[in-house]
Amino acid sequence: MQRKTSSLLTACIKGAKDIMKELTDMSSQLVTMKTAMLSQFAVTVQSSHPDEKDEFLKNTDQEIETTKKILEEIAKKLHEHGNQIDEILKKQKTELAGMDKLLQWDSESGTSGYCSDNAQETKSLQTSVFIPETYLENKNRHTYRFQCPHAGVFQCKITNLVFEMEDKGEVLYRIVSWDMRLMDGLGHMQPAGPLYNIDCFEGSVSHLHLPHCEIALEKQVELDVAHFTCDNVEVIKPVKVTDTHVIVAISGLSLFGLLLDTIFPARHINAQILFFCKPITGRQNLKQLNIHLLPGNVPVKEVQNHHMDFKHINTSSSCVLIPGKNYRPSCDHHTPEPEVATFDRDCGPNFHPTFVMYPKADHVKVSLLDENKEEVWKPHQLYLTGCTESPLLSVDAGAAFVNTHREELIQRVSSVMEIADGLQSKSMISDEMYSSIQAARTSQERMRILYQALTSGGRAVEEEFYGILKQKQPFLLKELESGPT
Repeated sequence: MQRKTSSLLTACIKGAKDIMKELTDMSSQLVTMKTAMLSQFAVTVQSSHPDEKDEFLKNTDQEIETTKKILEEIAKKLHEHGNQIDEILKKQKTELAGMDKLLQWDSESGTSGYCSDNAQETKSLQTSVFIPETYLENKNRHTYRFQCPHAGVFQCKITNLVFEMEDKGEVLYRIVSWDMRLMDGLGHMQPAGPLYNIDCFEGSVSHLHLPHCEIALEKQVELDVAHFTCDNVEVIKPVKVTDTHVIVAISGLSLFGLLLDTIFPARHINAQILFFCKPITGRQNLKQLNIHLLPGNVPVKEVQNHHMDFKHINTSSSCVLIPGKNYRPSCDHHTPEPEVATFDRDCGPNFHPTFVMYPKADHVKVSLLDENKEEVWKPHQLYLTGCTESPLLSVDAGAAFVNTHREELIQRVSSVMEIADGLQSKSMISDEMYSSIQAARTSQERMRILYQALTSGGRAVEEEFYGILKQKQPFLLKELESGPT
C-alpha cells in the first residue's frame, strides 16, 4: 500500500514538472517575440517612410495573432494537465482511503466493520453467514447453538445477530423476557428489540452486532445497548451504528438488548406482518387466522416456535409502521378481532397475535390500513388450503425427544457410528457428513456433528435417529423419557 501511494505521489510530481517545462518554453517564446517587436518598433519610429510604418503595423497584427494562439495553447495545456492531475489525485485519494480502512481494521478488532455504514460494505468484509443448530429446552423455549470454527465475523441467518470471534468456540443464545423492573431507573429508555441471553464457551466474543429496525438514523434516534448482570443493568454506548446493526464491544456475556430514547416523537420503523393459521376443531372449513404486527428485528423463527400448532403463511411481510399508531386489517367481508389495534415494539418472547380472524374460505385477500385509511401494506392473496390439519399433530414425539434431550444424548450415546450407518443406509446423511463423523476423535464430537445433520435434515431424519437410538440404546431412552427420579 505504501509503495502504491509513493508511486502516485511521484506521478503527481512528474506531471507538475512536465507542465512547468512546457510553460517555461512557451514563456521564452513570448519573451523572444516581445524583444523582436520592441526592436522593430524602435527602428520604425526612427524611420518616417509611410511604407515601412504600414509594414510594421501589418507585422504587428500578425505577431498579435501568433501571441493569441500561443496563449490559447497555454490555456489548453493547463486544462489538459489540470485534468490529468485531478485524475491522479482522485486515484491517490482512493488508495489512501483504502489504506486508512486497512489501518483502522488492524488497529480496532481485526474486522473493518467499523469503517462501514451500510449493509453492502459489511458484505465486502467477508462476514460468514451460518445456520445455527436449534434445540428445544421446553415447549416454547428454543436455544440456538453456533460452533465457531475459528476467529472471524459470523452472522446468524435466523436472528441476524453478528458475533466477532477472537478464537474458535461454542456460542449459545436465546431470546428471553425483558425485566421491566430494572428498566425503571433508565428514564425514557425503552426496549428496541429482543433481549438475548448469550453464553460463549472455549472462545471469546469481542464485539456483538445487534440488529435494529430504525430507518432514519438521525439525531432524533438514539440507540444504546442494555447489559443485564444479576440484578443490575448497564447501558453501553455503541462503537458504531450502521444501517442495520448496533455494534458494541463486550468483555463479558449475559443479557443484551437494544434501548431507544423515547423522549423524541415516534418515527417510522421497518416492521413485518406475519400470518399463522389453523383449523377450528369440530367446525367444518372454519379456520383461525392470527395476524402479528412486529418490529423488523424480531426473528420469524421465534414467532413460529411459540405457535407450533399454527401453520405460518409465507408472504412478503415487510412494511413500514409507526409505533404508537393505530392500524386495522382489511380482509374481504371478515371482521378482525379487535377491529383496530395499536402497533408497539413487541420484543417477545411470547408474541401474542395483534388481530384474529375466522375465515371459512380457502383463500382471503388482506391489506393493512393506517388511521387515515391509507394502505400501508398492499392487498395480498393468502392461501389457507394447507391448514387442513393442525401442524402440532404432525410433530412426532421422537423428534421432540431428540431436541429436548440433546445435551444428555451428546454426552451419553456411545454407539454413534452404528447410528450413522443406519442413517447413511437410508440416504439421510451425506457421505461427506458420514466421513466427518467417522474422523471425529470422541463420541461427543461425533454426536455434535451428527446433530448438525439432524438439524439440516428436518423431522424425518430426527424421527429415524430416534428409532435407531431406541434399538441401540433402549435403557438410556427409557431413563430419559421417565425423567428424573
